[in-house]
Amino acid sequence: MKQKKSQAVALFRYGVIAPVLHAAAGTQREYFQRLAQKDLDLPGLGRRRYSVATFKSWLRRYRISGLEALEPKTRSDRGKSRLISPQLSDQVARLLSQHPRMPVTQLRRRLVASGHITSRRISESTLRRHIQSAGLRPQTDSAPPARRPFEKPHANDLWVMDFMHGPRVRVGRSQHKSYLAAALDDHSRFLTVARFYTRENSLVVVSALKAAFARHGLPQLSSADDKWGYG
Repeated sequence: MKQKKSQAVALFRYGVIAPVLHAAAGTQREYFQRLAQKDLDLPGLGRRRYSVATFKSWLRRYRISGLEALEPKTRSDRGKSRLISPQLSDQVARLLSQHPRMPVTQLRRRLVASGHITSRRISESTLRRHIQSAGLRPQTDSAPPARRPFEKPHANDLWVMDFMHGPRVRVGRSQHKSYLAAALDDHSRFLTVARFYTRENSLVVVSALKAAFARHGLPQLSSADDKWGYG
């Protein structure tokens, strides 16, 4: 399919230059100037406009190497980021050889701190694509063992509490940001408390837990190492 597309482009370019292949230089210039004012329909790419210099380059390539020279050229660096210099690539490879599982976020932060990255154009996604295309991440023979989510064996062994930002609400004459304080039983996923507050602090935690204790009792601590979990 790609070969047929390349040949179609070559034939299109030949059709453009064919009328002036054996014409005088002045005639060629006038013809290309008129053509540069028109939109041409390139197979597979739609209508577009070309410059006189482009037409001249097609003519020159055909005279030197024939029809095959009019086929689109494939970039020699295809699949490689032109934003990443060889020096930066070497530094990325060195860091990943020392820390094979370093996240790309942390990798970029270290490269910025060391001065190896100074352009905002080199984003995490750019680094990630470069690492993948260059094969800089060491391949392991076996996949890492699956990690099961942490979960207490029985209900009421542990509650996990967290805050979520809520909508702005009117209190008196003022608008305040609201926060949802919720506690969840780790095993059963039962919601032991869920209340909105206008603050996000330790006093809110005490208030919400007091309400939960009054309704559901205290969680059972299974060992001396168990602690309250705050998300």
